[in-house]
Amino acid sequence: MKKFLILFVLFIGLSLFGETYTVVKGDCLWFIAERFYKDPFLWPIIYEANKDKIEDPHWIYPGQVFVIPSYTGKERTVLTTSTLEIPGEAAPEAVGKPEEAPVTSQPAESVAIEYGGRRVFNPEREHFQKKFTVSGLVKEVFSKKAVLIAGFITDQSIEMGKVVKTYTDAKLGAVLGEKVVLNKGQVDGVMVKDKFVVFRYNGKVRGYGKIVDVLGVVQITEAEQNSAIAEIIASFAPIKNGALFYPLPELNIPEGEIKPVLKNVEGRIIAFKEKGEVNRPFQVAFIAPGAPDVKPGDLFLIYRTRKAKGVKGELPILPVGKILIVNSLDNGTASGYVVSLLGEFTVKVGDRVRLVGRVSE
Repeated sequence: MKKFLILFVLFIGLSLFGETYTVVKGDCLWFIAERFYKDPFLWPIIYEANKDKIEDPHWIYPGQVFVIPSYTGKERTVLTTSTLEIPGEAAPEAVGKPEEAPVTSQPAESVAIEYGGRRVFNPEREHFQKKFTVSGLVKEVFSKKAVLIAGFITDQSIEMGKVVKTYTDAKLGAVLGEKVVLNKGQVDGVMVKDKFVVFRYNGKVRGYGKIVDVLGVVQITEAEQNSAIAEIIASFAPIKNGALFYPLPELNIPEGEIKPVLKNVEGRIIAFKEKGEVNRPFQVAFIAPGAPDVKPGDLFLIYRTRKAKGVKGELPILPVGKILIVNSLDNGTASGYVVSLLGEFTVKVGDRVRLVGRVSE
């Protein structure tokens, strides 16, 4: 029995740790990951398995012998376009292309979502139109709408005012092209053509603040002393009475390709925009830390540690997905999209994240 147990432990160890590799001149961790896993962004698997030999992931040396953990997880197809869900409603099937396919700048196929007999979202679905890939095949890493839709976590009140009237059924709310009345006007600095982000708070994240859920963008068409009328020029969800707003900020989108980086920036997933676990790409996740360590356009690997009975020490990490960051704040949080899932795993609050890619400058 004892002999069988020893053999079993040895089998587990060999199956998890795979083979060894001797570093040669010119190697780096992401080159080795590309060679063994066909994905340079999986370099943390090798790093974590050889931390006793690697003081800094930037520096590895010829002659070092690394353990290369076995990894056969398949990456689920990454979509370049995606639709959004109305809370409580089933989302239509997302339409997109594989990760390595070129992304054109032509308008996406016209698709509408019916809500109470009316079209809710912009039928051009351009919020993911320009690009949502890991490889950086077009100039912009993601669109401005992607930043707004993702939302963020705030540790302070950001509202300037609220929506006090809609010109539609109060239960359905107002959508693209319709108008709403705001409770701020000229005395508050509100002028014709000004743009505002309309949002609601959608729960709290302990220790960090409140989740900001963006509903759309409005532009002022008429401004009185203490009120204003605005047209909805971007609609992500119905806007109802009581919704809040703040001035539309300047959105600077990084340009270039996302390339592997070897930096010690680690953190955890602290919340999701939708409740529960993430089981499909393009759901929003919030992580800590935020700025200045994390930047828009950063790519994080999501992973877990694991243990096996009878095997001493830490086993190779288990990659479960990747997050593309679109917003990073000074309050120590960042928001992004789970752009891929690895294997058949779901992503959970508490999962670890490590920076693996950054936009080249």
